[in-house]
Amino acid sequence: MATKTNKIEDFKITKIGRKTYEVTYTSPTTGKSWTQTTDDHDLIQNILNGHSVIIGLRKLKFICKIN
Repeated sequence: MATKTNKIEDFKITKIGRKTYEVTYTSPTTGKSWTQTTDDHDLIQNILNGHSVIIGLRKLKFICKIN
């Protein structure tokens, strides 16, 4: 069975404040979306700059799915 990896295309990142972002994760399997606001500026910048992308996307997915 193939391992599913997170891709940047599964996320929509919108800056809504100085260091605040609205992040929407859409599952490529189910099409279901989760949206969350985060102030983890370092995480977002690392992802956008291509640093620690795999780990960062996993963390971002977790943040989006938290209620």
